[in-house]
Amino acid sequence: MSVSSIFTNRVVVTKDVPHDAPNTVTFRKLAPRHLEAAAKESQRQSINDVKEAGGAKLVGEITREFKDPEKAKELAESVKRDPLLTYDRVTLIEKAVTGWSYEPEPVKANFEELDEETQQWLATEILKLSKPSAYETEADRKNG
Repeated sequence: MSVSSIFTNRVVVTKDVPHDAPNTVTFRKLAPRHLEAAAKESQRQSINDVKEAGGAKLVGEITREFKDPEKAKELAESVKRDPLLTYDRVTLIEKAVTGWSYEPEPVKANFEELDEETQQWLATEILKLSKPSAYETEADRKNG
């Protein structure tokens, strides 16, 4: 059941796990600070990945690649198609999940062990609840 409120901690939803009936997950709408933490964690991981893959040399190659307006547009479009790309899934889940029907406790260590499908589904549902504007289409914006 969802409650409408300006206070994020009062907006709580319980959803069936679509590919693991009859299990459910209860989560809350995230406050801006939690969304920011998930975005920063995603950025931190990206920076570490770049360092491991060659650091400055790789950054130079990427910069050259995205000077091409078509490539830059393509990247922007991929983020529009999947807003979750700019957030760390585990952080979103950790900050939002308040309970579930599974045996192990709903804690970070267990969120990290979720399979890809479940992690993707749950993080997407949390982001849709917390930042619905990220999933608006151009048509939605035009139609107000």
